Amino acid sequence: MEAVQRKDIEALQRVLAPEYIYTATGPDRWSRQAWLDTVAIYDIHRFDFADVDVRVYGDTAVVLSRYQQEGSVSGAPRSGEFLITDVWVRRDGSWQVVTRSSILLPDTKT
Repeated sequence: MEAVQRKDIEALQRVLAPEYIYTATGPDRWSRQAWLDTVAIYDIHRFDFADVDVRVYGDTAVVLSRYQQEGSVSGAPRSGEFLITDVWVRRDGSWQVVTRSSILLPDTKT
């Protein structure tokens, strides 16, 4: 998310596997290229990962986390608390994320 915040496409291209798929509340599923295209209009003002649980299974890892952010996509709010599941694979000694699922939790502060 630091690379997204900096809009560092080169770093994202290294960490996102060619078959990367992003699934989120609302916009359905996005390909790697569609996600990279969105970075230009994704403004993250603040973010924090909490309750990070990493489970490694050989050359595969699953990362479960709670994530909070204040941000927007093309001016539309994209703030809140999310449950995120990332799946990473190790290839040629490097880790890449192959998929992310992001679930926006309902706002319970009202």
